[in-house]
Amino acid sequence: CVLTALALVTLELVRTAQGATRWDWLLHSGAVVFLIALGAARRIPPAVKATVRRLRLVDERGDPTPAAEQVLGAVQRLQRSYARVGAVVGVVLMGVIWLWARGVSVVASTLFWLELGAAGMAGFVVGGFVAYARLGWVLDELGLHPKVTPSHPDGAAGLRPVGALYLRQALIVSLIGLFAGVWWLLFPFVGYASWRAPYLAIVLICIALEVVALFVPLLAFHRHMVSERSRLLAEADLAVGRLSEAPETGWTTDDPTAAERERTWSRWQAIDTMPTWPIDARIRRRFTVSNLAMLLPFALQLVNAPQIVQQASQVLSAWSGP
Repeated sequence: CVLTALALVTLELVRTAQGATRWDWLLHSGAVVFLIALGAARRIPPAVKATVRRLRLVDERGDPTPAAEQVLGAVQRLQRSYARVGAVVGVVLMGVIWLWARGVSVVASTLFWLELGAAGMAGFVVGGFVAYARLGWVLDELGLHPKVTPSHPDGAAGLRPVGALYLRQALIVSLIGLFAGVWWLLFPFVGYASWRAPYLAIVLICIALEVVALFVPLLAFHRHMVSERSRLLAEADLAVGRLSEAPETGWTTDDPTAAERERTWSRWQAIDTMPTWPIDARIRRRFTVSNLAMLLPFALQLVNAPQIVQQASQVLSAWSGP
């Protein structure tokens, strides 16, 4: 990361002798955001390991099993495969974009090769994220499941670490969207007005990708939690039914039978209100804040709402073709 930053600064010093006021600040601020996102992405693999080891895994019979290392091995194999593919795809896409925009003459540009390298790194990271997003499916293939606890204090039936992991990945995407949103607001004042429509598209794409990055990996866990809630609720219904048919005359708070009745009702209520997504209130709040941050530049220009709508329609028209 440091070498990349130094290379960009050196390139700009050679390219522009007029000083920092003539630098391409869009390029350099983008490089800074890229390096920050890359640094954040490097913390994801340790977070995956910590998440898997925190899960209380059980087999298909519901028996506890120390299978965390087996799961991590399968995920790491996927990561190596997906990351290599992602790196190749990133380089190819960036190369096609540059050649399309500038022609074959760009091969003589140092910036072209730097951006190819950055695209390769970004593709490597994105490929890894896709592999980590398959954690729930890996557990299904191995016949393992995280144990669900309806009354768990984490507010997500004991699976909050899973939601927190994928929130971290989604927030990296939101960082790019926030960068694009801020520049969208600044473009009319710094000579990049023609870039407003593309950057509006980037913000909208980042919002969509952030939702996908959080919720798609959670689908397998959601299905498991729905299934467990249904199974546990059926058992709790039977227990409540038996107690409801028992005579209540003479029961007191000191009666052991009354205490059993209270525990059974509490258990039923915990199961009935159990969340079916591994997301607690704190995760929902942080996710909402990140999306609002991406949209903040547009909120600052509400007086120009018709212009924003017009630009959005132009972007959609460009996507839909002639």
